Amino acid sequence: EEVDAALALSRSDFETDVCRTTLNALSEVDVNFLVSMSEDQDKGSSRISDIAARLGVSQDYAQKYRKRLIDAGVIQPAGRGRLSFSVPYLAHYLRTSR
Repeated sequence: EEVDAALALSRSDFETDVCRTTLNALSEVDVNFLVSMSEDQDKGSSRISDIAARLGVSQDYAQKYRKRLIDAGVIQPAGRGRLSFSVPYLAHYLRTSR
């Protein structure tokens, strides 16, 4: 019971300290990209074409934000045309804090 409580508190602290700080350094479009991406995390990764469709933008436009977020270390390639989060718990934070 105590271990479970400590784990929950640690995760909450991590999400507050790391996830919030990471998002504060990004543009609104960057964050929207990540929110769209977080919808696929039960699958483990997202297709760039799905993200572009959700955002209502061209794949070329989405690729610019993909590159920015990879360069920032927030996401990473996860196979051809696929992306995953580099920051632990960020997808969960995006889904639950909005």
